[in-house]
Amino acid sequence: MSDLMRVQKFLAHQGIASRRSIEKMINDKRIAVNGTVITDQGIKIDPEKDHVAVDGMIVKVSDPHVYFWVNKPVGVISASSSSTGESIVVDLVHTHLRIYPVGRLDKDSEGLLLLTNDGELTHRLTHPKYHLDKRYRVFVNGQVTDKKITKLQTGIHLEEGITAEAQVTVLEETKEGTWLEFVIHEGKHRQIRRMCESVHLQVIQLIRTSVGPVELGNLEPGQNRPATKTEIATLKSLVGLG
Repeated sequence: MSDLMRVQKFLAHQGIASRRSIEKMINDKRIAVNGTVITDQGIKIDPEKDHVAVDGMIVKVSDPHVYFWVNKPVGVISASSSSTGESIVVDLVHTHLRIYPVGRLDKDSEGLLLLTNDGELTHRLTHPKYHLDKRYRVFVNGQVTDKKITKLQTGIHLEEGITAEAQVTVLEETKEGTWLEFVIHEGKHRQIRRMCESVHLQVIQLIRTSVGPVELGNLEPGQNRPATKTEIATLKSLVGLG
């Protein structure tokens, strides 16, 4: 048996409109439950049994939301389709539901990526307003001076504007290059690569190791796992969907 929920919440979950807009639609007598137009904002329904119509059209219950964490390998694009036959990240998950990546990792990068059919959460997670931190391990060649680190931390002028402040630290120096850690909350196109290029550092390898509080852990490239209820609840809380 389904839990009862307010009509506003049900319609918002189906992507009809925001709850505030739905309240106005109720006031305008545009919504009916089981054939009866409603005017009471407190009406609750059973989504499995009751029929809700907007302007005479029955609203069907959408597919359940699913969430998968993927370790995107190099050479795979962050997309749900490809017109050129490239390998796409959604093919790494076996599901009959239509899912899509939240944000993007460029083709030459690897690491943690969320795949889902939850449009509302996707919108919030990719909106810079919510400042969700993403952590990366980045291997560069070239001399990494304190001056370059400071520039990367305080903001780089890109074509579309200056980058927000970032956390950039040196993890390890080797004969071949240097491992850096970046923590950013933006998602500009190839942002870290372009930031490094601006200070004459070439990115050799880029791995996203966390999204918010969720860590890549021991997930191997190409592998996926379902997100836990706690992980999704935490992400929703961080972007105001608690």
